Amino acid sequence: MGKNKMIAKSCPKCELQVAVASKSCKCGHTFFAARRTMECLPASEDIRRRTGRVRRSQPQFYDAQHYQKQIKKRSPKKRTLDDDFKAKAKGESAPQLRPAQLARCHLILQEINRKMRAVTWQPPADG
Repeated sequence: MGKNKMIAKSCPKCELQVAVASKSCKCGHTFFAARRTMECLPASEDIRRRTGRVRRSQPQFYDAQHYQKQIKKRSPKKRTLDDDFKAKAKGESAPQLRPAQLARCHLILQEINRKMRAVTWQPPADG
């Protein structure tokens, strides 16, 4: 086959030689059966063709100001004064420890203080 020889097909309507890659003839005949059936059918409104890009719906993030307004609207809890005094009394009372436990805590605190002094030591300033 030569380099400039065109591969052609003939149109069934007008018998004209058309390039194989062409979709339709100059006379208006389309070579694809699917396209011919689509042209013959009436356009129904139920079938919509998606022409544009479908965008994914973005998540709805909460509005911080709206959230803060909801918090402000809540009424504060009503407390009695007796509950407040009981809570303070419980928090202020030191736990009762045995002498052995007190000695151990005292030793641990001395070690912590010694290590803190070693880390934070600074040479005396010459004045």
